[in-house]
Amino acid sequence: MDQTLIKICQQLAQQGKRPSVGLLKAKAPKQYHLSDLVAAVQYWKANPDMELTESQEDNESKSSNKSHSEMSKAELIEKVQQLEDKLQRLEALVNVLHTKLK
Repeated sequence: MDQTLIKICQQLAQQGKRPSVGLLKAKAPKQYHLSDLVAAVQYWKANPDMELTESQEDNESKSSNKSHSEMSKAELIEKVQQLEDKLQRLEALVNVLHTKLK
């Protein structure tokens, strides 16, 4: 969950505005996927009184940067292989379901 979006929701609420996907999209500093915007608004609605601390924001950005920058080429190749295997299993399941529906 992008803490920036949650922070914007909190700011909107403090201004007396009810956070919505449209308001969040307009106030966001960069383009976000619609699903990220919806998730942020839903999360805020479930936790409207949650306070973000600087350490929470810093920890999230550090862990995100670390996970992407420290992955070796071998790790990335392994991850791609795992995803390809998973895709093949899903395609097989879809074929089985398709056959059963005929």
